Amino acid sequence: MEQVIHVENLRKSYGNNEALKDITFQVPKGQIFGLLGPSGSGKTTMIKTLTGELTKSSGQVGTQY
Repeated sequence: MEQVIHVENLRKSYGNNEALKDITFQVPKGQIFGLLGPSGSGKTTMIKTLTGELTKSSGQVGTQY
């Protein structure tokens, strides 16, 4: 099945603080996807990394619209 979002081993660090650590997931075309978590868990950092607003520290991010 075609993937519209593919994230593999994504990391985002701010100095010694790791906001995202080894995140891996895929979203197939046509699937509804939600990003849930408590305050400070990295939701906004994840979205900004997916959209290219932030540069990832390491890992792979692929999106198709």
